This record gives sequence, C-alpha cells and structure tokens, in this order.
Amino acid sequence: DNPDDAQAVYEAVIDGSSLKDALKTVTGSDEGYLDAQSFTMEGMPTELADVAFKNTIKTGDVTPPVKTLFGNVVMQIKSITPESQKSFASVKSDLKKQMVETQMHDALYNKMIDIEDAIDRGESFEEISKKTGLKTSTTQSLTKTGLIEVTGELKTILEASPSLSDELFNLTQNGATYPLEIDDNSFVVVSVQSIKPLTTMPLDDVRTDIEKSIKSSRKVAIAKSKADDIVQRLNDDSLTIDMAVKNYNLKPKQFTNKRRDDKSDNTDLIFRTAKGTYGFDLNNSDVTIATVTNTQISEAKILSDDKKQEIISAQKSIIDSLLNEYYREKTKISINDDLLKRTYSEVSTQ
Repeated sequence: DNPDDAQAVYEAVIDGSSLKDALKTVTGSDEGYLDAQSFTMEGMPTELADVAFKNTIKTGDVTPPVKTLFGNVVMQIKSITPESQKSFASVKSDLKKQMVETQMHDALYNKMIDIEDAIDRGESFEEISKKTGLKTSTTQSLTKTGLIEVTGELKTILEASPSLSDELFNLTQNGATYPLEIDDNSFVVVSVQSIKPLTTMPLDDVRTDIEKSIKSSRKVAIAKSKADDIVQRLNDDSLTIDMAVKNYNLKPKQFTNKRRDDKSDNTDLIFRTAKGTYGFDLNNSDVTIATVTNTQISEAKILSDDKKQEIISAQKSIIDSLLNEYYREKTKISINDDLLKRTYSEVSTQ
C-alpha cells in the first residue's frame, strides 16, 4: 500500500534480491507476494499490461512500481512467450458463433430503434406490434401499491427494468414505453390499455394497514438513527466494540475468507467498509455493524473465454441501457387532458 515501500522493494530487486525476500525485508512480511504466473495482455489490468507488455521489456526486467486499485505493484518478468497466430481452422467455429451473435444483436438493436421511431411518430401500440411482429399479451390490472404482488411475465419485466413501475403511471391511455431490454436476446414494449380513475376508501377500511406502515417506518427511522450514532462513536474512538456489544445487545460474529463474489448476507457491507473503520447495513429495522480487520489480495486468475464473453455481454447491456435512457430523454412529451384533470382536480366526498 505504501509507495515508498514499493520503491524500496524495486530497488532491492534491482540490486539482486528476489521479489519475495525484498518484500519481506522492507515490510516485515511477504503477504501480497504472488508466485510467477502466465498472463496474456487481455488477462491483466490495463495499467499493469501497459508496462509488462512494452516492446522494450526483456526477460529478467523488473518494473518500477505501478499504482493500481490493489496498491503499488512491482513485477519481475520471468519469461516471455512470443506472440503467435492461431490457424483459421482452429478458430473457424468460434468466429462463426461470434458473427451469428453479432448479427443477432444488431438485428435486435435495429428493431428497437424502429420501434422507438414509431413511438415518436405517434403510432399506436397495435400498429407497432403488427408492423414489427411483436407477440402481444394483456397483463393483470395494476395499482401502484399492488406492484410488489405481480407474478409471471410482468414480474420478470419489472425485475429487469425497475424504473418501469414509475414510468407506467405517467403514461397516457394507449401510451407505450420505449423497448425495455429483458436480457441479451429479448425486449418488450409496454402499453397502457386503459386507466381507471383514482378512488378513495373509508379510513376504517385501511386504518390497520396505515398504522402498520407508520409503525414500520418509525422503527426503521429509529434503527437507522441509532446505527448512525453507534458507528460514528466507534469511528471517532469514543466507543469501543466491546462496550457497544454490551450496551446495545449486539451479537458478535467473525467472518473469515469472505470473497467479493460471495452471495451471502453482508458481503456488500464488508467490501465497502474501509479497513479499520466501521460501517452498517439496514434491513427493515435490523441493523448489521461491521469492521474489517484484515484484507488479502486473491491470486490473479486468467479469464476464460466464456468469462470474457460474459463481461463483454454485461458491458453491452449497460451501453444499450444508457442508449435507451438517451432516447427517452429526447422523446417528445404530450399531455393527456383527462389525466391532467384527474391528477390536479379536487375530490369532494360526503
């Protein structure tokens, strides 16, 4: 972590010491040392690859410290494998698969653009679905408070595009969303078939639900306030963890060998908490407080082709989502008079 230590390690290796011995001499520990491994240029972080794969690099060279997200890195080149070219026969099937996927994504993207243009021209949902060959289906009736209870295909759509829940209730009757990407191979367009006016219910019919909601909100607010106070006092050393455990009835639990890709509870909390500090997570009114006492860099792994493709697909999905947001911002907005009146009219009841 210390750039001065990294420079001292580099100079010691230049003078003939091994990387491992130099690290232990300078820092008192060889933690952070990695045995020799093979890398391709694509399989190494860019800032390291730019140094390790320079044309001037030779076997035996030691690179000056390179600052990365993982700290300051000193590398020694043990051997260099000359660049080689695969035969066409060995990559033919992969190239064919890649071309098919590219053409499929291009066709999907072009169809999405066609639909966006049709929406901008004011064409109806029926016209768009007929022209583009989209399969259509009618969902169950929805209310804002009932969105969490939806099932089936609509639930899948809402999980893939959470912003849809707000967008739906801002659409006019027969209005449609821009295409929403569900996964790499499919998208949907959602249209509002009809809108029912907002109705009121007698207080006695909803009193229990309202009281339950208020109590739940207050519990969460109190829990968050208490957690903020405890974590702040822990971080400014006015409270020790032993005192916090005793005074606030906390239940200590120690985690070891926690990996960033773990799917278990509190992984995100642990990896966003800086070493030596405290942080907290709130789940309803349950609070988890965590501190990190030690970190260790995992040995680097060379990405498989499947993993690389998975990352590329994820990046493409993000880019497509950003493009969708761009087109949404550019769309022309029209105001439906009936919706406007319903939204801003007063309702008289007796």
